[in-house]
Amino acid sequence: MKNNEELINNILEQIPFSPISQLRLTNILKEEVSDQELFLALSKLVEDGKIMMNMGIKGPEYSRKWNTKVDEERKAFSKELNTRFDENVIFFPRFEGYVANIKDNIIARHPQEILKNFCEIGEDYVYWHKNNKSGLVYPPKLNAANSSDVFAVNIISGLGVDDSQIQYAVEFEALAKEAFKDRPEEISAPKAFFDAAISYNDAIDFVQGHLIDSFYQPVKPGLWAYQYGDRYLFDDEEAINLFRDFSKKIHAVYFDITDLIKTIVALYSDILASSEDYINKKVNILSINYLLKEDTKYQVLYNYQEHYLKEAHSIEEKVNELLAKLNLPEGVSMEYQFLTIDDVIDNLSEDAKAYIEKRYLNL
Repeated sequence: MKNNEELINNILEQIPFSPISQLRLTNILKEEVSDQELFLALSKLVEDGKIMMNMGIKGPEYSRKWNTKVDEERKAFSKELNTRFDENVIFFPRFEGYVANIKDNIIARHPQEILKNFCEIGEDYVYWHKNNKSGLVYPPKLNAANSSDVFAVNIISGLGVDDSQIQYAVEFEALAKEAFKDRPEEISAPKAFFDAAISYNDAIDFVQGHLIDSFYQPVKPGLWAYQYGDRYLFDDEEAINLFRDFSKKIHAVYFDITDLIKTIVALYSDILASSEDYINKKVNILSINYLLKEDTKYQVLYNYQEHYLKEAHSIEEKVNELLAKLNLPEGVSMEYQFLTIDDVIDNLSEDAKAYIEKRYLNL
């Protein structure tokens, strides 16, 4: 039997940052608490200022209060990343977070080949570009000191893998049977983006880096268009139902499960469409994440990270249970690995390890 505090914490973990109806919460928790216990716990959370309640058309809706301290510390942390460079590194005037010379940001021996690949995905990675919302012009994305793509590239560059095995900036677009005419254009054809794909004789590692990304508070629940299973992306009815059911049941408050599901669906679609490229291969989705240490001065971010990591590891287990059920071509398997910088740092060359520790870890 849960005590009152455990009950409140349990319910709090079910509430994303965007509104969720009391009816949906009741359905989620119907085997754990009664309607009356739920109402009392929600009332206590509202009274304590931990969540907000608004009266929607169909009744009360609850949402977690936005933590402004998380945003403040994330901005301070991002700004401190600028100080990790040598004194002679030049930043663009008026853009202190962007180095003027890409060679100061990327430690790879041949950065031009990397830039070429990223440019094929989007010129804004390599060239100055205008922000469509603000109208402001910014330096190239890859010149940003807080770039997650650069974070991943620098780690991969230190793994000692032959350059011929690495393809940087890889993007897949899922194959839709029909257009999602009533859905926003940007989710009609889900795309999976990877900072790199590393090929081995018996495996392909698709790598995604996450530096400050994990400290952005999610603004919507982890449900996407996948619940519309019969209007799907491939002719695999069993997989359609698996993804639809998974999307309905999985819940995330801190972790961006929406992006992960989108990534898996697009990559699975490519495996089915181009199975000859994956024969007798294990397909690994590697998510490499930054990690703040316990003694960091960014304690609000660290506390947020604790929740994020707990949720991420739980989701990793559930995702791999889903992947094991997919109808993959013979000899092909898929695995998702949630990794932190601590999991990979010892695999780097001594020079790369020293660079990464100075550039990212000494905070």
